[in-house]
Amino acid sequence: LGQNLDAVTASEGLAAGQVAMLPQLTENSQYRTNISLTNAGASAASVKVELFDGSGAKVGEYTESLNAGQFKQKVQPFKNVANQTNLSRGYAKVTVVSGSGVVAVASVIDNVTNDPTTIRMVRP
Repeated sequence: LGQNLDAVTASEGLAAGQVAMLPQLTENSQYRTNISLTNAGASAASVKVELFDGSGAKVGEYTESLNAGQFKQKVQPFKNVANQTNLSRGYAKVTVVSGSGVVAVASVIDNVTNDPTTIRMVRP
């Protein structure tokens, strides 16, 4: 078991000023969410991730700096950044502040089986 993601080119990623959404995120006793960012670009990137609950209220945010070719995963940002432990319909807004080639993916993981569901970024 696990996750399999298709390869992407830098041109398929987000550039400075561009936004993508990660919908259908959960953080509760049954499921947890991790958010991953990859910089497929040739230079460093800065990315802001804003976290929202199901009503659309912003509950937290964080910024990541990524070197060219770097991958980073934020483990349970709704819990660890936004102090949300009973969230069933959250989402994240990913904005590239600088750089290009940024790809965002979320994993919603079953807390009993550890089976992940892949949530790919959606451009508005």
